[in-house]
Amino acid sequence: MNRYLLKSVSPDDFNRELDKLWAQLTTDPGLQEDAADAGIDVEKLPRGKRRDLISVKVPAHFDVVTGAVITIVLAPVAKKILIDLWSKLLLPRLERKFGLKPAASKSAATAKKKKKK
Repeated sequence: MNRYLLKSVSPDDFNRELDKLWAQLTTDPGLQEDAADAGIDVEKLPRGKRRDLISVKVPAHFDVVTGAVITIVLAPVAKKILIDLWSKLLLPRLERKFGLKPAASKSAATAKKKKKK
């Protein structure tokens, strides 16, 4: 599981961009070349709906201004190729477009609170 702070963009816009990138994997020669350069064989990606393979979990109380931590869940099917696809190709593009930042893990946040006391 990967957790990121999503701010200044709605979860719907984020999902639309992710859907667009997923579709472009089969139609955009430039993205296919970037995938190949990253060691990802697009032909070996599991077939199916993106939301079944890479899902975005959004908390019920999401505010675009303050943001919220979203969780990206990768399907266990062909996990290695999905991890590579996410970390080497999709995530960098989403970071550039939306300023996506990794969220502190719950254990790190808990440790920080204990340290302050």
